[in-house]
Amino acid sequence: MVPLKPADAIIISLVIAFAVVSFTFLPKSAGEKFVVTHDGKIILEGELSKDSEYSINGSLGQMKLLVKDGKISVVKSNCPRKLCIKRGSISKQGDSIICVPNRVIITIQGKGEIDGVTG
Repeated sequence: MVPLKPADAIIISLVIAFAVVSFTFLPKSAGEKFVVTHDGKIILEGELSKDSEYSINGSLGQMKLLVKDGKISVVKSNCPRKLCIKRGSISKQGDSIICVPNRVIITIQGKGEIDGVTG
């Protein structure tokens, strides 16, 4: 095995730093719809452009979701720590709210988003 030269180590470090900065600071585009899954199954889909309220059943009981001004949030949940409520509103593509005790995930998707791997 050939040892790394100092120049190689610098280049590798710069590439890694650039990748981290890119994923951290790149702006996310506004989402258009939300998808709610429970135990990996889609139980609700909706548009962020339509203000509305939804009640869904999680593993521990009812959760209440609020869609307002292009954002979605959990406003009521009977989970113990209420981290899903504390997460606040989300609106950007790729954002999510996860309630582990209720096994519910709310994800924001954008226009023409493709699920899965295409080849």
